[in-house]
Amino acid sequence: MKPKNPAIKWTVLISVNVLIITAVLMASYFYYLDQSDFRYQTAKNNFSSTVNAMEQVAYGYLRSAQTFCDNWASYITGHNMTMEEAAEFSCEINTDPEIMCHIISYDTLEGIATNEERTPVSYQAVSVHIKNLITEIENCSDPVNHRHITRAFVNPVNGVSSIGFCHNITLADGNNYLLIRVIPVSALQARWVFPTGYDTAELIMIDSDGEYVIPSASVGGTNFFDFLGECNNFTTEQTAELKTSMIRGDMAYDLYNADGKDAFYSCHKVDFNSDWILIGYIPRSDVNITPVDLTIVTIVIVGFIVLIFFDGGFLYIVNKRLRAAMDEARLANEAKTKFLSSMSHDIRTPMNAITGMTAIAAKRIDDKEQVEECLRKITLASNHLLTLINDILDISKVESGKLSLNPMVFSLAELMNNVVNIAQSKVKEKALDFDVHVRGITYEYLYADELRVNQIFINLLSNAVKYTPDRGRVLVELEELSSDKAPNMVTLKYTVADTGIGMSEEYMKTMYSPFTRENNSRVSTIQGTGLGLAITKQMVDLMEGTIDVQSKLGEGTTFVVTLDLPIAEKMTDDYMLPPLRLLVADDDPDFLDSAKDTFSSLGVDADTADGGTEAVQKVAEKHLAGTDYQCVILDWKMPDMDGVETTRAIREKVGDDVTVIIVSSYDWTEIEEEALAAGADGFINKPLFRSGVYTKLNELLRFDDSSKAAAEDSADDLRGLNLLVAEDNDINWDIIQVMLEFSGITSERAENGAECLDMLNGAEEGRYQAILMDVQMPVMDGREATRNIRKSDKEWIRNIPIVAMTADAFAEDIAACLESGMNGHVPKPLDMKKLLRELRDAVNNAGTNKNNA
Repeated sequence: MKPKNPAIKWTVLISVNVLIITAVLMASYFYYLDQSDFRYQTAKNNFSSTVNAMEQVAYGYLRSAQTFCDNWASYITGHNMTMEEAAEFSCEINTDPEIMCHIISYDTLEGIATNEERTPVSYQAVSVHIKNLITEIENCSDPVNHRHITRAFVNPVNGVSSIGFCHNITLADGNNYLLIRVIPVSALQARWVFPTGYDTAELIMIDSDGEYVIPSASVGGTNFFDFLGECNNFTTEQTAELKTSMIRGDMAYDLYNADGKDAFYSCHKVDFNSDWILIGYIPRSDVNITPVDLTIVTIVIVGFIVLIFFDGGFLYIVNKRLRAAMDEARLANEAKTKFLSSMSHDIRTPMNAITGMTAIAAKRIDDKEQVEECLRKITLASNHLLTLINDILDISKVESGKLSLNPMVFSLAELMNNVVNIAQSKVKEKALDFDVHVRGITYEYLYADELRVNQIFINLLSNAVKYTPDRGRVLVELEELSSDKAPNMVTLKYTVADTGIGMSEEYMKTMYSPFTRENNSRVSTIQGTGLGLAITKQMVDLMEGTIDVQSKLGEGTTFVVTLDLPIAEKMTDDYMLPPLRLLVADDDPDFLDSAKDTFSSLGVDADTADGGTEAVQKVAEKHLAGTDYQCVILDWKMPDMDGVETTRAIREKVGDDVTVIIVSSYDWTEIEEEALAAGADGFINKPLFRSGVYTKLNELLRFDDSSKAAAEDSADDLRGLNLLVAEDNDINWDIIQVMLEFSGITSERAENGAECLDMLNGAEEGRYQAILMDVQMPVMDGREATRNIRKSDKEWIRNIPIVAMTADAFAEDIAACLESGMNGHVPKPLDMKKLLRELRDAVNNAGTNKNNA
């Protein structure tokens, strides 16, 4: 048999490949021709979509600005203010220096700007437009969904091109005035940020007649349609046809611009005002229309040639990558299994405590002390479980880039007490030497996301307690420093130091990555998810703070977090003690220094003792001199004599002539009975804050009958309220009903939003003073129900306070509730203090009359 000629095989192979390459080349060329028009249309559609997105931005901003104006006007009219009072109110409530408020007379179109100078203003230059707007306001049939806004005009105060959001107000003189919230056009234009690729794009806003509401640099004349007609040499009829087409909106046009060049014009109706049109403009030459480049054909040919000669190597590389992908999938699966196993254990631990303590309480229901202890442990386990769940949710938010802040006024004292209380059970179990110090805390009330600050503090303290061996030491310090960012801010420095197992330098390089833990035998025996530090770092970064760490294997770890936070308006400067003779005893010199600072800020110079023995000696000396201490504050755990022994010795020396208070960072319930028997009058948790010290001393010494303490948490002013609670879950309803009854508040239930509306419409006026509204409900959800309530024909129903009561607790969820018309938000599981505060704010701000019991 004659052997085959290899040259023939190569000829055939090459010929076939040449034919394939030629076919691919021709197909690519014809595809290029066919796709050119398609890509051009795609570019126009993309630009139109971008302009439509800008319209949504404009809608949101304009609607928000109108709502602000409406709320201010409603408040001014409702409080029967004079011109000066209205100006002062507008000046105080306006926090944006770019925004001005003007109050002008309907008759003269003159008035004042509500700045500190009360600058006179006149709107005679735009009198026709303003008078038309006044007529429109007077004839408005839909006060809820109205839109009263001017075209762009020159602010008579500063000469800046601006637009005005208007609403009528009635002042104390009985006359009607126009409240104008003046916003620079640049403030709206700053929100119109086009993505990369549209650097020369501009936006123009016109009305249906073509008059400019907000012009741009590339248009001219006084009428937009006339401008386009001149640029494109249109006849009068053609210009009219273009106008008719454009005012319908949602269309794109190829027209000439003022330079005679091709351009895109995309029109979209503005939802905020059906008479307005937003027009996006960009020169066609500046639009990135990606053509089918002929070089792609060459690349395809070269690719085929490469495939012919290197297909074997390619297949090898592909197989190698497949093997690597399989290994990565296997490792990811193992990581998932390990994570689920760890989370299963961590979740089951508090769940076991909850179910176990519930069973014990049920069997010993008649033993009040046992039941109370079970309930306390159930609460701790529930809080721990909630923290775990929040960690999992937060890390998913971190990874998706959706972690956000929900700032509010919070008490630093309450936050630190909560942090310490959460750690106490583990501190007691491991017999740790635990101390908490505060330094220079002047402002106890700050403005920030309390939940996130709380998580940062708890995560770091929990890690310190978790990784510190039995009988080790954990120290927490909170210090207030002056902030470099703004005069109304302070820098909080939070330090957690421990004598735990420490961290290696290698691990510290990746310690903020999710699901990472130190890989050694000491850590593997301690349960953890590897999420705490990752979440903490993300939250610190989100709050523009810093986190530093120093650690050494076998010696311990110190974390230092600094956060610059705004000072809240609520102050504690009014907490001042009368002249008192005080003694503070503790073996920790740092605590004595911070305690002296605290009492000094309260107006008292306290004496100190470095232990129980010295404290007894000083008390005895004062007693013999006839100048007894009025109060002695003793640390519980002191090496020579603990707080209980020292109390007993003081009572033997001076009897009942001195008030004795025991302070501690530990859970003092186990010594409460013994301490009271020894003669102690009360207890205070470390750290010592001004408000807490003032409250406890006032409680025992009775020097201030006004009793500032705990006023905010009292429900006395809410007693007698009758609430409508929209809640579809039976257990949640039982809980909230009983909790409200404890505060003297009655309630009625609606099982969904539709039933809530029916009960409101069927009730006599004033039957319900407020509504607690769940969000996720069948038939009709809470937000839809709220929107319907705000549209009610009955004024008392339309204005009834509504507080969201939901497990949807992220910032965007809260914003959605407020956007729907609710007055406040309380997350589930319910914190009764927060519920009462939100309810009080909602009722007071709405001016609802409360019937006291």
